[in-house]
Amino acid sequence: MCLFFKQKWKEKLRPKDLRESMNWLLELATCPICLGTLQSNTTLCINGHPICVECRQNLQICPTCRDPFSNVRPTGFIHQVIQSLPHPCRHAGCTQFVKTNDNHEDFCGHKLTECKYCDWIGPGYGILSHLQTGHQETPLEHPERSCGPPFNPKEEGSVFCPIFVEGQFFWGEMKNDLQNDKLIAVIHPVPTGKTVSVFFSNVSLKLNKERYVVSLKLNMNPTADPYKDNCILIPTSILQKYIDEQKLIYRFFVTKSKWKSFKNVLEMKIDYLRKLVHFK
Repeated sequence: MCLFFKQKWKEKLRPKDLRESMNWLLELATCPICLGTLQSNTTLCINGHPICVECRQNLQICPTCRDPFSNVRPTGFIHQVIQSLPHPCRHAGCTQFVKTNDNHEDFCGHKLTECKYCDWIGPGYGILSHLQTGHQETPLEHPERSCGPPFNPKEEGSVFCPIFVEGQFFWGEMKNDLQNDKLIAVIHPVPTGKTVSVFFSNVSLKLNKERYVVSLKLNMNPTADPYKDNCILIPTSILQKYIDEQKLIYRFFVTKSKWKSFKNVLEMKIDYLRKLVHFK
């Protein structure tokens, strides 16, 4: 009988009623201090008003009713109800609701990022238009073009260049670490939304007949450390062969597939033909 009335209740429930009920639940599950949706770590006052454990640490009384806090923790049922509620994305301008354990906020295009050339701070999706209007003198690198601003390998420091590939924006950083005798090529992805694409960082040093090529599959997770996961280390001992007029001759770029130079492709084809001849 209970299931029968439950089904009838669902059939009569209007979308408007659902929205009002959801808004009411979200309001109840909002921390009065940080205004975020309560998570599993929640504490209560003696009147049952919830608050984040982190926000509770610096308070002596409940901010809602001014009464003391209780030592009683919410029941497992209340935890399940809280965890089932979606919450608005915390990044300003985003209208998406996020489920528990969803990492949307890490990839959200409204997440703030900064320009490497000025003091601009804005949403990730806006960095491209900012560069096009605020830094028109800076070339925006595409996969068919190299990213290689002038760089002196004998000087400590970093140079940055913007890279835009298949709708994804990156900052490329070429850092000279004289203390550790390493040239560090780092890619910093700027989140504009979740992506399933696979990207590779590529560094090519070339002068006359000397060539040095290395590629690295990028970790696109915004929580990853670029200096550990998206970093190519090149010994400074080999750089002298690629210096012309006191400048390092290099290409630094991103591709959606592992990059192969024309020379590498030609060598692979020659090797393949040799195997065919040997087989015959």
